Amino acid sequence: MKTLLILSLSIALMMPVFALSTSRVQDEGHTKQSDNTTKPLNIPGKISQDGETFVSDTDGAIWIIANPEAIKGHEGDHVLLAARLDTNKGEVIVVSVTMLKHSKANPK
Repeated sequence: MKTLLILSLSIALMMPVFALSTSRVQDEGHTKQSDNTTKPLNIPGKISQDGETFVSDTDGAIWIIANPEAIKGHEGDHVLLAARLDTNKGEVIVVSVTMLKHSKANPK
């Protein structure tokens, strides 16, 4: 009887620990998903002269443009990208491009 009581108490005490570890794994999975967000973000920065990379004004991060056809004609411009980020690949997937005041076409 004593053994059964100790076993039951042990199981009851382990339940919260198990629940916390399970929720932590789910939270880590959620964080990983938010890195590759499906909602476009507005990111100011400059497109390289060759149109292959983008440098963010916010943090200086350099991103590879996954779909360079979306920025055609904006090479070297200072723009606001609406884009999805793929942090695993270091890529931006451009949804739209808006010229900003500080660009080669409009220097002021």
